Amino acid sequence: MTAINDFSENQIKSIVDIVDAPSSAGEFPGSNPDPTLPSSPLVQLGDREHLVVHSVWGSHTTILLISIKDGSVKNLTPLEDNLPYSWSVLCTDNNKRVICIRSSNTVPFEVVLGEFDDQGNVSWRVLQESLSLLPQSVQDGLRALKKVSSFSSQS
Repeated sequence: MTAINDFSENQIKSIVDIVDAPSSAGEFPGSNPDPTLPSSPLVQLGDREHLVVHSVWGSHTTILLISIKDGSVKNLTPLEDNLPYSWSVLCTDNNKRVICIRSSNTVPFEVVLGEFDDQGNVSWRVLQESLSLLPQSVQDGLRALKKVSSFSSQS
């Protein structure tokens, strides 16, 4: 697990401690970010600055909102509808928006916009779906996989 450091103001301080082992299922497993951050990874929520990164969490990559001030971590993309999307941060506007991409085993890459409120809650909106760009036979195959995946998760 990697510690995330704050290099501002000519000082180095850890903002997220190393987690050797999560204490329970679903708890923050520690940061495992990509070694290269997006060129603009920060958002401003109220009077606090936050880092937005993607990190491995269980079997997928998720988006984390990390407070620069106190190191608190929030998972912005928990599993939804039994679809284990994997997410990557592309950039932020250094204010309240983030652009990401996501995909799963049955959903090709989608470009997604996240918009924050001052409390760190995010609403996601798909900007571009790539499914419609694929040949019809591939679209049909992915839909069939999605149905099988949904059926097996309900059993």
